[in-house]
Formats: sequence, structure tokens, C-alpha cells
Amino acid sequence: MLGTFDTPGMALVVKESEGILYLADGDALRIYDVLDPELPELIGTLALPGTMVDIQLELPLAYVSGSLGGLHVVDVSNPFDPVLVSTVNTPGAAHGAVIHNGFAYIGDYWGLAICDVSNPAAPISYPSLPLPHISWDAAVLNDTLYGEWQFWTQSF
Repeated sequence: MLGTFDTPGMALVVKESEGILYLADGDALRIYDVLDPELPELIGTLALPGTMVDIQLELPLAYVSGSLGGLHVVDVSNPFDPVLVSTVNTPGAAHGAVIHNGFAYIGDYWGLAICDVSNPAAPISYPSLPLPHISWDAAVLNDTLYGEWQFWTQSF
């Protein structure tokens, strides 16, 4: 083990890009410099509504799922000063998300929420696709959307 650090919240998801760590941590997005893994350094924090449960990086943006707080679009072009660009309120509780061709597909508890995020400052929500059980995540492979729901995966 090279290094460890504690966070103020409950760290659920971590993504890394070029020595920068993006952490969904309780009620915030926390950003760490880990270029020296023995001395990770907190360099940016952005408090957000909800409990952060997922992050998708499409740099310079981070899409942060905040459960009951919705999907937050955050500009992380300056990791020292992350800025909230917009929030999409989803009908359920935003969990795992995937960004594909300008759209966000969000596992949203009782369905798959769909949002046009091609203009991150003004996302547009569409009606959710209902699923028969709790929806946790989404993925895209070869232009096929997969919605993961409790006990099953369904393609669209």
C-alpha cells in the first residue's frame, strides 16, 4: 500500500484521470491530486444536494449522480475550483449513469431517466422508461442501451 486518506463522507465511487481522483463522497464531489500516491492531496470540493453515488467523467465535465438530489453536471476544467453547471431533477433517485452521444441515461430507482445533455447548462429531461424492479445503472455498448435493474439487465 502506497498511501491512504480518510474522507469526511462515505466514499462510494472513484474515477481517475491523469493523476486526478474524482470521488463521490457523501454530500460532495471531492477532487484529489494523486500524482504522488504516497501523499494524496485534496485540491477541490463541491458540496451538492443529495448523496453522491456515481460519477461519469466526460472531461472537462463530471456527471455526478446525487440519488434524491438528481444528476449534477459539474465543470472540473479547473480541479481546484469545480463549478456546478446544472442539475437535472429525476423522477426517482439518480444512481448509475452513462453519457452517450449527448444524452444521459440514468438508473433512477423505478425507471431509466433520459436527459439530453448536449447543452450542459440547459439539460432537457424526457419521460423515463419504466422498469419492473429497482433500476440501479445503465450502460451503452455498440449503440445499444442496457438498463440494469434488480436481478436483470434489459436492452433497449
